[in-house]
Amino acid sequence: MDSLLKRADTFAFLLDYDGTLTAIVEDPNGAVLGERVRGILQELARLYPVAIVTGRSREKIIQLVGIKGVYYAGSHGFDIEVPLRKSRPSNGSSLENGEISALADAMQTKDPEDAYFRYHIAEEVIPVLREAARHLRSIFGLEEPASDLPEPERRVDGQETVTANVQAPKQMACSSIDDCGAPGSMLLPPLPIQPEPSSPPVFDPSFLSQVDRLLTERYAVRGIGIEDNLLSISIHYRRCDPAHVPTIEKIVDSIAYKYGLRKTRGKCVFELRPAVKWDKGRAAKWLLEMIQCREKREYVPVYVGDDVTDEDALRFVTNFGGVGIIVTEDDSRETAATWRLRDPDEVAEFLEHFVRARPGGVSPSSS
Repeated sequence: MDSLLKRADTFAFLLDYDGTLTAIVEDPNGAVLGERVRGILQELARLYPVAIVTGRSREKIIQLVGIKGVYYAGSHGFDIEVPLRKSRPSNGSSLENGEISALADAMQTKDPEDAYFRYHIAEEVIPVLREAARHLRSIFGLEEPASDLPEPERRVDGQETVTANVQAPKQMACSSIDDCGAPGSMLLPPLPIQPEPSSPPVFDPSFLSQVDRLLTERYAVRGIGIEDNLLSISIHYRRCDPAHVPTIEKIVDSIAYKYGLRKTRGKCVFELRPAVKWDKGRAAKWLLEMIQCREKREYVPVYVGDDVTDEDALRFVTNFGGVGIIVTEDDSRETAATWRLRDPDEVAEFLEHFVRARPGGVSPSSS
């Protein structure tokens, strides 16, 4: 730990949410951030670049975390929000500050703290994902939600605020850290190059013969939950009878086949995403590049996550020379991470060390 703290001023923190900052719970809506952890995150974001990278929708994770100046990457990095103004005091020039104010005015928001850029990866697949989610709810006899992911009033740092936003432009990124933010250049990197399609899955012929039946019959499965994350769909089965899980997976595979989506899995959840080469690892790489571009300096990434979906990010961070941390009580678990923490309580203690390591850092435990 001492060796990490000596390098603290070089770190940028990329953090998963469920199972990392909060405990895994049966009802995903019950995974609420504790006040102590929220206080640590607020201080961490004041002192370091911080991003939350999660499978939840961007809107939902913003409601759950609600801290200004944080980068939010929802739907496993397919839906990214970048704050217009950095959370830490800027060392930038008056021109940079003037550009920020001008952009905030263009967004029709008085406070640059309330303005952000949004990046969607494979956004053309959103209607397909919406239809696939409706089809899944129909199969399992679930009611349609009251609204289709509206842009909510956001609770940020304890205050209700409606934020302005613009879709980030699609053009070439800065060629170097020094170029980014120079007069006449963009303040933010653009949307990443459109990801390549992923290789189509290979289905067994015996499964394909069942697809029509699986897509048209109705299955009453107690405890199943369908979560529409805009650019991904989560099918939660933690509260289901384990005997039903094979059938649930076959139905999810059938939906993936019909709608041309990619299926992945996590802790008691199946995920459907756009069938392109994009994941938490690629999102973490892009977020790091964006942070370095905006801050005009290089950072060492620290990624903390608990699920198999975090392994892509842990692999990127480890190969980059950063700090990859898996949250697990299973010491035998295979992982790309180089460090282990046992649970969210240890994650909070770990992050709190870095708050204390910086001048002016205020630890919630000592305040």
